[in-house]
Order: sequence, then C-alpha cells, then structure tokens
Amino acid sequence: MTRELYRAVLGEAPANPAGPRTPVTDVSWLEAVRFCDLLSREAGLDPCYSAGDDPDGQDVVCDPEAGGYR
Repeated sequence: MTRELYRAVLGEAPANPAGPRTPVTDVSWLEAVRFCDLLSREAGLDPCYSAGDDPDGQDVVCDPEAGGYR
C-alpha cells in the first residue's frame, strides 16, 4: 500500500522523502493488521482480524472466512 492510502485510512503515515506514492515501510505487524481491519470496514467488508491486549500480537486471530483485507 502507498503512504497516501495509509494516511487516508489512519490519518498519518511514516515519512519518506521520496513522496506519498511510495510503499509504506517501517510499520509493525500489529499496525498492518489495524490498517487492514480499518480499510475493510471502510470498504464495507468484514474485518479478518481480532486482537486482544498482547503488545506483541500473540493473541491476534484471523478469520479465514471473513472477506476483509489481509
């Protein structure tokens, strides 16, 4: 995904001097999961992920039947 799309969904994106149309890098797996779920909701799709409180994401569960982004 581009920084432009990431910013549109989350309101912010990691900076890159190459510009907003470059791929997003330097985000954690949990940030990527959060992005996928928010993008799914915006598109009217069922989010694939559910997470608890584990800061390392050990409790993230993916529903393979959900139609959202992964």
